[in-house]
Amino acid sequence: MPQATLPLFTPEMTLINQHIGIEKRNGKVYYFDGCFPFYHHLEDDRESFKHIVCQMISNGRATRAEISQSFHIPARSISRWIETFNTEGAGSFFRKKKHLAYASSRPKQ
Repeated sequence: MPQATLPLFTPEMTLINQHIGIEKRNGKVYYFDGCFPFYHHLEDDRESFKHIVCQMISNGRATRAEISQSFHIPARSISRWIETFNTEGAGSFFRKKKHLAYASSRPKQ
């Protein structure tokens, strides 16, 4: 007979909701669905963070409000990430940004 797996979160984890938790270990952030790790990235990797947040929201594992409250991020920022994710895909977070060199391209007077 199959047995249900209950979410088993350690005291070191931060809970996003009743299913998803995160834990920082050795400079990395690990994401857990119940007791199963499903993603990790370096602590300072903002692009991977945005990617996994958008994945969790699109897959229905977390809401924008839960992410906003858990990570203290403005809901508008998350909405922009989701819009980018939906229109340009997951790779949009990992592309090099084009920076305008406005100050250096101005003619000297």
